[in-house]
Amino acid sequence: MNSSVSANDTVGDFTEVEQKFSLLSPDVARARLVAFGGQPRGTRRQRDVYFDAPTRSFLANPTSSEWLRLRHQDDAVTLNYKLWYPLDEAVKTHCDEFETRVANGEAMRLTLEALGYSELVVVAKTRDEWALDDVLVAIDEVEGLGGFIEFEYAGRGCTVDEAHRVLSSTVARLDLALGPSHEGYPHQLLAVRP
Repeated sequence: MNSSVSANDTVGDFTEVEQKFSLLSPDVARARLVAFGGQPRGTRRQRDVYFDAPTRSFLANPTSSEWLRLRHQDDAVTLNYKLWYPLDEAVKTHCDEFETRVANGEAMRLTLEALGYSELVVVAKTRDEWALDDVLVAIDEVEGLGGFIEFEYAGRGCTVDEAHRVLSSTVARLDLALGPSHEGYPHQLLAVRP
């Protein structure tokens, strides 16, 4: 793994830069998105199954930096791997993201289990997606956690720091009542499960 990826690296096809917050009023967020020219992209039901690796636990490091996810969304299934940077920091700025479609979700799950991968947690949510300039906005209702809003940079060719400035500007422009910035949903669900 490359632990030297920096905030000056260029955002490309396999880089994700996002900011996530708890959301106090989804209806206000939708109204503000409309007012600023946001384009609705649809509402989807997602069921994300996260797995741990057999050769090294993704949770061994208290600042978990890796996730392997099998997502069921409508009639589609994808397999996704993320490696978050900086590796040893609690606050992550961006990740490498590799995702591909899967023809048969159950066959993929059984394959992962046969290879020794174990299910960590399931994140079930309803996602309302919007596009606003170079930002994808997702209004999520996550079972067991509540409401959130995620801002993901959709442009290319700038640095991670520049992408975060675009996201922060979008957050400020929408002027929403937001809760604190949050870790990913798997972290949160693992923290609250008995």
